[in-house]
Amino acid sequence: MLTFGGRSGYLSGVLAEPGLSGIDVTAELAALIEAATDRLRAESWWWPYLPVDSAVQVAKTARHTGASGQAHLVAADYVIDVCGSTMDDHIAALATRGRRQNFRYEARAFDASSLVIRQVDIEESATELAALIVNVATKYGNKRTVPGMTQYLRSHAQYLGQHAVCFACFDNDTVIACAIALRWGDTLYSRAVGFDYPRLHGVGEYAQLSVHQNLRHCYEHGIRTLHLGLTAGQAKCSRGAYARPLWAITSRSVPARSLADSIAAITADMSTSEATTFTERVRRDHERITAELRP
Repeated sequence: MLTFGGRSGYLSGVLAEPGLSGIDVTAELAALIEAATDRLRAESWWWPYLPVDSAVQVAKTARHTGASGQAHLVAADYVIDVCGSTMDDHIAALATRGRRQNFRYEARAFDASSLVIRQVDIEESATELAALIVNVATKYGNKRTVPGMTQYLRSHAQYLGQHAVCFACFDNDTVIACAIALRWGDTLYSRAVGFDYPRLHGVGEYAQLSVHQNLRHCYEHGIRTLHLGLTAGQAKCSRGAYARPLWAITSRSVPARSLADSIAAITADMSTSEATTFTERVRRDHERITAELRP
């Protein structure tokens, strides 16, 4: 089965030229899919990690090519819609009093420490940052090397430098943690974090770098959405994120777990209200997508 988009990241939305009509997008995308499957002699294809609007577009395209497509819920990512104009507005919008208190407590605890967060240049700090990111990868069983990650960060700076944002957490003059994000349009995408675990002070460095500092940056620069990736859903939801379904479209029916089982796996650590909201969102999305797959 041929893979479109990609499966090593966590988003593979359709990229179309601004101003191109929906009919033209469908026709052009169908021509590309048919050309790729013909050249590679693929009997079928799938396109994973699609937000709902892209999933609808790929579903339309699958129908246009004559494929008997199918939609699958494959994951959820976590997103914060930036509200108001200050961090106080974000805190006020948190769902419960406990969450609002915890968010303020995290900010006070970090401010009372001797640690400082500053924005740094990725290329200038590549080796230092790479070692911290590799620490996190190693902790979670992913094989990375400092030289390889250093080269990756330098390429990151070279090709995406104007969109890249990097925050480093300093203990005096030593960087003990970092977070890298990318700005595209009105969204800030959290991309990686790194830590020197033995040197952490235990004052919520992860929360500060991945949520608090990124949110401050959003408010300071008029960014309206903070994208936090796939993992640690409950920690992100408790700080104001919501779960967004990600879909895969296949060109034919394939064995897969049921929609209900997929929902249950994703919502296992969510609160009841968040699980209910996510389930309702999945049902709505699924109806939209499957409507486009019908002949």
